[in-house]
Amino acid sequence: TDGQWNSETETDHEFTSTDADCTTADVSYDSDGNICFTTYKVQDVVISIVNGKVCVKADTEKPYYLAADESLVGGDNAWQPNVVEMVNGTITISDVAAGEHKFKVTDGQWNSETETDHEFNVWNDECSNVTLTHDDNGNISFSTNEEQNITISIVNKEICVEVADIPVTLNAHYVKVSEALSDWSGDYLIVYEEGALAFNGGLDDITIAQNGLSVEIKETESKKSIKYIQANDATVAAEFSIAIYNNGYTIQNKSALYIGQTTDANGIKAQAAELENSISYNSTDECIDIIASGGAYLRYNATSGQERFRYYKSSTYSAQKPVQLYKKADGETPTEVENNAHTEVMISITGNTLVNMTGHEVGIFSVTGQRMATIVESFDISTLPAGMYVVSDGKNTLKLFTR
Repeated sequence: TDGQWNSETETDHEFTSTDADCTTADVSYDSDGNICFTTYKVQDVVISIVNGKVCVKADTEKPYYLAADESLVGGDNAWQPNVVEMVNGTITISDVAAGEHKFKVTDGQWNSETETDHEFNVWNDECSNVTLTHDDNGNISFSTNEEQNITISIVNKEICVEVADIPVTLNAHYVKVSEALSDWSGDYLIVYEEGALAFNGGLDDITIAQNGLSVEIKETESKKSIKYIQANDATVAAEFSIAIYNNGYTIQNKSALYIGQTTDANGIKAQAAELENSISYNSTDECIDIIASGGAYLRYNATSGQERFRYYKSSTYSAQKPVQLYKKADGETPTEVENNAHTEVMISITGNTLVNMTGHEVGIFSVTGQRMATIVESFDISTLPAGMYVVSDGKNTLKLFTR
């Protein structure tokens, strides 16, 4: 007002017309023409008048709550209509065990005989990636087959449910090399995947038959799956170190013995003097070609009674099983998460050049979380030390690569 009420003869003392451009509250009018709005939390409210129009600045957004069974909110909070608040209409529950899950969204209270607009159980299939149904009580129900993260949100009174795999973090481990490396230096397991065997460099005599070590090969759940082997005392003892030597590489076990073959013949040498090998990624057979200076290939013989890793002459090596290299990564690293196809093509590596086409800055991080570089457009990855790296935008893992 301007200090007095309207009267029969003077009606310009009260101001109830609101300015939509400066009003953030959801306002209405009562039967007496008063401006009304409802707040749901303690806050500062600003009311002003400009050019005869009223501005009301307040947060009148009604909070939402997740009323759910024990699998989603725990026993003490189960089926409470006003305990588990959804911040900005969204809540993520981590590490939810496999099973059936039920819930509703409320505005803080249950429906009653006279008020039936407090519970929300209508979902939107377009923003949900799991099959949703109603149980007999009108609760939304869905099932998961493994431990996962679950995000529930409400937009325009429609509910979205997104189920996501839990990002795996690995301690010391070995990651399968699935592309050509500019430098093969590093610590590796040499693996025959079909038999889940690693060349056991820790044996007193690594040239004998039965020179394999049983390993468990795991695989991440993502569009571009990553195979890896968890490190333990046995795998550490079985490792081989690869280092640049002349025009190729040496392959050395923990006993400081180098392996190779100086003639194009079946066999394997293990000695204190350096032996040269060439190493390359075979994109046709999707394996690693390790070729000794004499021309023989390192392979695995799966013939019963003759099971062993050794070199086989170039004319017959293809009769033996191919090998893979699993490169050691120390510390903790997130595995590649499932990205949509658009994101996958936004980060590409050709030769030593990483190209960022996301339109914003991304970072390259070591497996221990150290930021190694910030990329706007492109980056020469050959400047990085040998190892495993993660490209991230700060929220998502966009690409995992080794150098």
